Amino acid sequence: MSHLGQTLRQLRENHRYKQKWMAQQMGLSEEGLRKIETGKTLRIKRRYVQKAAEIFQMTAQDIIEFTPFPLIPSLATSERKGRQTEIGPAPLHDNLAIENISPESTIQTLLVLLEAERKTTRLLRAELQRYCEGKL
Repeated sequence: MSHLGQTLRQLRENHRYKQKWMAQQMGLSEEGLRKIETGKTLRIKRRYVQKAAEIFQMTAQDIIEFTPFPLIPSLATSERKGRQTEIGPAPLHDNLAIENISPESTIQTLLVLLEAERKTTRLLRAELQRYCEGKL
């Protein structure tokens, strides 16, 4: 999965937007957005990044620099397909059996989450400042 595709997917899911709706807003087919999100399309036109930025009320640069949460393998097995699924990010309070996850992996995940939180805080401060200045 490409970094930008993973970012778009995570932002879309965080905002609880359906893939079909998001694709329509971006001027893409649902299949086109799916290919971007899964990394099957590696080159993404600037206008699609700009449109996504408008949808999420961010700048294109914010989207490009956004650090998506890592996908963490679920310890549950999908009954329908009989294979492991991926979820992300796993809640820290989840009652998963985490003995198979190394301490190094846990620390790395926490560092990624901390950095994402810092970036989100910077973005929110900038947006609040623009709001206070009457630019929003």
